[in-house]
Amino acid sequence: MAENIVHMALVVKNYDEAIAYYTQKLNLTLLEDKNMGFDKALNADKRWVRVAPNANSGFSLLLAQAKND
Repeated sequence: MAENIVHMALVVKNYDEAIAYYTQKLNLTLLEDKNMGFDKALNADKRWVRVAPNANSGFSLLLAQAKND
């Protein structure tokens, strides 16, 4: 049975800046950007954000906003 890495989490400072960088500078595709509700620990909205080389690549980066700078 073949094993693959499907998602890799990457901690970012800011969702919107990271989305802009990965989609505009690296030409990745934004697959998902879903609001997951307010996170008390972050004191901000939590989002589920995935980017990938293309929609059919079978691999994506999950962008996770850092709690602290």
